[in-house]
Amino acid sequence: MEQDAALEAFVGVAEASGRSPRVKDTREHGDELGYRAIHVVLDWAPRKAELQLRTSAQQVWAQLVHVLDQQAETELK
Repeated sequence: MEQDAALEAFVGVAEASGRSPRVKDTREHGDELGYRAIHVVLDWAPRKAELQLRTSAQQVWAQLVHVLDQQAETELK
C-alpha cells in the first residue's frame, strides 16, 4: 500500500535525524467521526509537527467533515 511505503520512508528519515515519531493509524477502525488516516507526530521542541497520510478518498471525507462542521457551526472535529 502506498501509505505504508510513505510512512516507512518518513519514519526512516525522522529516525535518521535522531527523532522518534509517534504514529497513530486510524485506517482500519477510524476515529469517532469515521475519519481514517495515518498521523505522524514529530516533537521539535518547543513545537510539534503532524503529517497526515491520506488516500484521495480519505481526503474527500476529511474535507466533507470540515465543511459540514463549518456550515452547522458544530464541533465535529
